[in-house]
Amino acid sequence: MSKDRPNNIYDRHQNKRALAKKERAKARHFSGENSCEESHGTIVSWESINEIFERKSEVIGTVVEVRSSIFYVLYGEDIFRCKLDQKIPFQLGRSLVVGDKVYFEIEDNSGIIKSRLERENYISRIRRDNTRFSSYQKDEQVVATNIDVGVIVATTMNPAFHANLIDRYLIIMQNGGVNPLICLNKCDLTNERDSILNYYRNELGINVIEISATTGEGMLNLQDALRGRLTVLLGNSGVGKTSIINALNKDFQLKTKTVSAKHKEGRHTTTTTTLHTWQADSHIIDTPGTRSLEIDNIHKEELKFFFPEFEQYEADCKYNDCTHDHEPEDSCGVKKAVACGNINQGRYESYLRMLKDLV
Repeated sequence: MSKDRPNNIYDRHQNKRALAKKERAKARHFSGENSCEESHGTIVSWESINEIFERKSEVIGTVVEVRSSIFYVLYGEDIFRCKLDQKIPFQLGRSLVVGDKVYFEIEDNSGIIKSRLERENYISRIRRDNTRFSSYQKDEQVVATNIDVGVIVATTMNPAFHANLIDRYLIIMQNGGVNPLICLNKCDLTNERDSILNYYRNELGINVIEISATTGEGMLNLQDALRGRLTVLLGNSGVGKTSIINALNKDFQLKTKTVSAKHKEGRHTTTTTTLHTWQADSHIIDTPGTRSLEIDNIHKEELKFFFPEFEQYEADCKYNDCTHDHEPEDSCGVKKAVACGNINQGRYESYLRMLKDLV
């Protein structure tokens, strides 16, 4: 897409050291999902599958929905119901997610998936498996790929605004190489705004768009920002992700739910990740909401590299491996910057909470 983001602190942070850290994290991730081991002990990957097939009659489409072993693939303006080629191991096929680009062969109104193209970026989250066979185990789950913009949806109220969740989503997007946008929904309910929003705008250079999916306020601005792009909506339950999709295109009538009056929390409406076309060449992915967001795939010593505002002050740290946590303030440039007001106190506290959660 042609729209470029400004050269701000969030972009400038992509230096060699930070990129190297993130590439290592990405390599750890893809080494798990990009291949599978067959019972006879050989490793089969999408790369090896590409070597099997000759690129002749296949076309490239985008996965828009996954239902068990059936994949719905968008090509042009048509959606084809596809199955995996018999040469592709079932376990490898299970790694396909919404947004993946695939080679497939069209047969009447259906298709056969031959292979998957390399991913440009991805959004993932930690899924806890608490079955009796694997109690408290965690697994990183890719939910969408090849994304132009990741929209973090928050609300002014109902449910309450949580900057810590936004910070966690920003880390997830950096880790996957996705450009962020913050969408503040339900702005018709109150004129009060958390001051951290100005920090995101002015210091980090992240686009913040205020809207009301109910009244239509700000929707033209959001449409302009998302037009011609593949977008994914992220946010906790009840922030109105599905309502936003309905507001983008009045022809949509996707099911929504109200916020629980008892607990003031959102209730899950979307249960699967699905891609919707709201305008020609403009696509949006709706994801299931969440009430908690873990970042256990980030190593503890790497966390500081995901806070771009720390970088310019780290040269004043006495220790190269400074964590900006337990070290004395006179030995930590980041702590000094927080004390002087050059780094937002709330962002720093988010960092400390996450640091404590990581092993």
